[in-house]
Amino acid sequence: DASLVDTTATFSETGTYVLRLTANDSSFNAFDEVTIIINSCPLLFVSGGSGEPVVPTAEEQLRIDHMESWGFEVTLILDNASQTDYDAAVATVDVAFISSAISSASLGTKL
Repeated sequence: DASLVDTTATFSETGTYVLRLTANDSSFNAFDEVTIIINSCPLLFVSGGSGEPVVPTAEEQLRIDHMESWGFEVTLILDNASQTDYDAAVATVDVAFISSAISSASLGTKL
């Protein structure tokens, strides 16, 4: 808003944005730019179950939808997946979300 001293920029997609502030007092014209980089945050969602493909419960899907609306890229994995699968999945994420339906015994020492 050009009429405000302070304003807000909101970004709904990942990407690179260049913001330019321009000032003009009739005698002089100046501007400055700032580059904003919005990255997604990969997230591992651990779900209970015993079969493939991973199908989240309705409640889990609501959580996943919410996390994706925040820019997370959600990867699903079952609590009984192999250690190799866990190691590969964890290597590619920044955050892990564990479903409240999973007991610590189900995961053991995998994470």
